[in-house]
Amino acid sequence: MISLSLVRRTIRDYLLIGSAVFVVICGFVVLFNFALDAFPRQQTQNWIEVPWVRKFIVALVGADVMELTKPEGMLSIAFSHPLVWVLLVSFTLTLASGVLAGEVDRGTTDLLAALPLSRPAIYSSVSVSLLLMGLPLCWAVWLGAKIGIALTGFAEVRMSLLAIVTCNLCAAFVSISGLALMISAASSRRGMAVALAFGILFYSFVINFLATLWPALQAISFTSFLSYYAPLMIIREEVWPWRHMGTLLATGAVLWAAGLVVFIRRDIPAH
Repeated sequence: MISLSLVRRTIRDYLLIGSAVFVVICGFVVLFNFALDAFPRQQTQNWIEVPWVRKFIVALVGADVMELTKPEGMLSIAFSHPLVWVLLVSFTLTLASGVLAGEVDRGTTDLLAALPLSRPAIYSSVSVSLLLMGLPLCWAVWLGAKIGIALTGFAEVRMSLLAIVTCNLCAAFVSISGLALMISAASSRRGMAVALAFGILFYSFVINFLATLWPALQAISFTSFLSYYAPLMIIREEVWPWRHMGTLLATGAVLWAAGLVVFIRRDIPAH
């Protein structure tokens, strides 16, 4: 059901941008280690004791840093940094929209359909390509943390604990990928597919941020995938977030299956 030739072609087409994103994420987290190492500890402690600063940090990272005394706590903030999310989301939308909706938009779907491949094979091959290239980007954060710690000697950080955070990040990536693939499979214009997927993801970020500052939004905070991704909570409790990871993976699987059904049944316009 999976075409290895299509997987190889897709990876080849997006290898350069994927490699660039990997290097940027890894390099950023290395620099983040140096920034943490350069922070004056006492001054930082005084700042985070200010109520509004603490509330703002809670909105950003999903937990109160005052609850944490472990060295992994501050470092785990890199796993939720906006730059990391921008790069991960951008790469996901670029690949998912480029191979499915992009083929329709460019008028090259007929050439792809002329190959001895069924629509499920095309959709599955693109999905495998996205996972093979996207999941290593999640682990680029972990690798950057490991390299940064080795270079700075910032603290005795347990990389096994950050590995759990990375697995949670991978589950969030699967959920995003399912959404991107479903929207791309149903779209005939690449720009529209990217805009719609970005809008939904932007909603998740906004709800996750505002729900902490505005309690009235707590009732709908479950609709944000970020509600199931909280690195600092993992660091504090030192347990696998099985329920949250299961929710993210199940959501990704449902969205992926919906995209498969749509892609099989839809009429692709001729060019």
